[in-house]
Amino acid sequence: MALAGKNLSVRRTVALVRLNCLGDASCQGSLALTARGPLQANRHARKAGTAARIVTIGTASFTVAGDEPAVVDVRLSSTARALLSSHHGRLAAHLRIRERQPNAGQTQSLAVTLAKR
Repeated sequence: MALAGKNLSVRRTVALVRLNCLGDASCQGSLALTARGPLQANRHARKAGTAARIVTIGTASFTVAGDEPAVVDVRLSSTARALLSSHHGRLAAHLRIRERQPNAGQTQSLAVTLAKR
């Protein structure tokens, strides 16, 4: 399984993830997008200078035919949409790809950028 590009387009409430399935067998798995969210409204956390918390901003599962490219729609959470708006339409995130077939248990974690179109 390979990601076709590091920049993900966002249309309304959906991030478009382009994947390529390598090999003849079909690929199945799941995707998870995470990003840095706002600090919790806790005066002690602000005083301690803790880092922003990591929030899951979208998940999806996929099935891609062997040796074929595909676009997977990842529905974004309301937190993701708010972060995207507050960052002027561009947001740094991490994409985790977990394969179920053919390489069960293999996980990839990649840095990506979400950009509104």
